[in-house]
Amino acid sequence: MINISALASRLTNNASFRNVLSSEPGYHVRKNKVYYCGSLVSPTFELVAGADVKSFQTLQNNFSKLPSIRQYAIDERFVYYKGKPISGADPSSFVVLGYSWGKDCNHIYTAYKIVSNDPDHFVKIDRHLSKDSKCIYYADRVISYDAPHFQLLAKVDGFTYFKDKQSIFVNGVRFNEPDVRSFEPLRHGYSKDAGHVYLLGPASFKIVEGADPESFLVINQYYSLDQNHVYWRGARFIDCEPSIYEALNF
Repeated sequence: MINISALASRLTNNASFRNVLSSEPGYHVRKNKVYYCGSLVSPTFELVAGADVKSFQTLQNNFSKLPSIRQYAIDERFVYYKGKPISGADPSSFVVLGYSWGKDCNHIYTAYKIVSNDPDHFVKIDRHLSKDSKCIYYADRVISYDAPHFQLLAKVDGFTYFKDKQSIFVNGVRFNEPDVRSFEPLRHGYSKDAGHVYLLGPASFKIVEGADPESFLVINQYYSLDQNHVYWRGARFIDCEPSIYEALNF
């Protein structure tokens, strides 16, 4: 049994429940039954099966006042998300973290899915990344098991670069090709390490063949050069002398 009064600081006022069904998204009570409406465009009301009306409460959220964001609720036995119970979630300790995110004393959840077993150390890094004492998460998936060594390298031209002891991460995608110790982000999707120059592709680091990392220079989003060659988005120009090359109209 949970002490409902002890939860008052994190629960909405029960007056928000209405004894008549309206078209507002969220939870509604009628004739001792709880219903959930998930859409404002084409509202339909689904019975929250087994919900205990007397102890049923929607949970506070401090990130939005929109009714459509009131997706979590509890009663004496269960935590609910969009009208369905979350298996194993503890109603006495559950709090809303944001939109589909929540936690109890044992886990971090997104909707019905357990993301982390370490709620005491779970923190957001940026909009998409979060971590606990062991893992790094991009949304609800693990991208690194080396949280102690995970660190930001740079934010350049819409790309966010992180590294751990084994890999480079760009916008949440893990790459194992570059040498982590010497890796350096450059402009416009280029980067380099001690042995290679790279250009980001859709799902990989493309090696710019023959490019010299020590002398490589990014001129703009299209052109780059080193002491030997001129390149257009990683493709080498033939018979183009880098010492006298000049990019025009960029």
